[in-house]
Amino acid sequence: MSCASPGNCVATGRYTDAHRHLQVFITEEKNGAWGNARSVPGLAALNKSDADAFAVSCASPGNCALTGGYTDAHRHFHVFVTDEKKGTWQNAHMLSFGKLDPGGTEIAFSMSCGSPGNCALAGSYFTADGNEQAFVAEANPDPVAYVADERGGWDPAQQVFGGTGDFNISGFAELNSVSCGSPANCAAAGDYITASNTKLAFVVNEVSGSWGNAMRVPGIATLATAGFAEVGSVSCASPGNCVVGGTYEGAHGNQLFVADQSTSTSTVLTLSAATARAGHEQTEKISVQVRPRASGVPDGTVTVKAGNTTVCVITLAGGKGACALRATQLRPGSYQLTAGYGGDAVYSGSASAARKLTVTR
Repeated sequence: MSCASPGNCVATGRYTDAHRHLQVFITEEKNGAWGNARSVPGLAALNKSDADAFAVSCASPGNCALTGGYTDAHRHFHVFVTDEKKGTWQNAHMLSFGKLDPGGTEIAFSMSCGSPGNCALAGSYFTADGNEQAFVAEANPDPVAYVADERGGWDPAQQVFGGTGDFNISGFAELNSVSCGSPANCAAAGDYITASNTKLAFVVNEVSGSWGNAMRVPGIATLATAGFAEVGSVSCASPGNCVVGGTYEGAHGNQLFVADQSTSTSTVLTLSAATARAGHEQTEKISVQVRPRASGVPDGTVTVKAGNTTVCVITLAGGKGACALRATQLRPGSYQLTAGYGGDAVYSGSASAARKLTVTR
C-alpha cells in the first residue's frame, strides 16, 4: 500500500480467478472513498499461471508505479511494472534485464518514487545454472541483487556490484528495500553472503542518477558476531539522509540495528585565548572543526566572521583547520566570532555558536 496524501492511497494484492490462476488486483482510495478492486491492466495476457504483487509507490495522487511478478508459458517467473499516469493505469509489461541473464526467475522486493515518472526498483534474480528452460528458483539458490530506474520509462535492470572487500564473493546477494529522497537520488539495502559464509547487511546509493558500489553497513560486522545480519527496510527523507534497519545475531542473541546516513554537520569554533592585545592580534589562533552527524570527513571551507566582517577563510583538511588574526585587524573592543561552513558535494552547511573575543589596548 502507498498513500500520496491523506485520503489518496493505492492498495495491491492478489486473487484467484475463474481458471484458478493467481492474478494481481489494484484498488484506489480517492478523496477518502475506496473504489472497487480491479485487475492490473494487461497482466492477464502475460500471466499463464501465478502472479503476485510486490510493491507499489505513489509520488502524488493519481501518479503511482506498481511492480509484481508473473509466470510465463515456460514456467519462468518474471518481474512486471506498470504506471499510473494522471489517474489512468497503463498496461503491465515485463521489466527488461538487458544483458543480464536471469535464467527464468526474478523478484522485486521494493519500489520508491521520488516524483511522478521517477522511480527506483530493487530486487534479485536467479542465474540459470545451465538449464535456462527450468524453473530455477530451486535449481540455483543464489540470487544476484539488481536495481532499475524509471525516468519517464523503465530502464533495463542493472546488477549491483561491490567496491573493495568481500561483497558477494559467494554469489548470493539480495536487495530488500529501496527509498528515494528525490528523483534519481535513492538508497537501496539488502544482504549478502561473505567468503567466510556469514550473512551481512549492505547498502548502495544512487546519486544524480548513477548507482555507486555496494558497501557493508558500517559497524555491522562488529555487532553480528554470530555471522548473521539482514536488512528490513531503508527510508530516505531527502537525498543523502537515510536510515536503514534490520536484525543481527550477536553475543546476546537476535537483536535489532539501525544505521543513519546523513548530510548534516555541526561546526565548532574555539579560540586560543579570550583576549588579545591591539597590534598583537596575530597571537590569537582560531580553530574550527566540522563534524558529520553520521560518518565521513567533510571538506570545503569555513568562513570566520566578527559580526559582519570576515576575519579569515579556512580550508578544511580532515574536517579541521585554523587561522591567525592579522596584527591591527580588529580595533579595541568586544567581538562575537562565528564560523560558517558552506558545505560540499556531500555534506550540508552549518554554523558555530558565537565565541566572545576582547581586543584590549
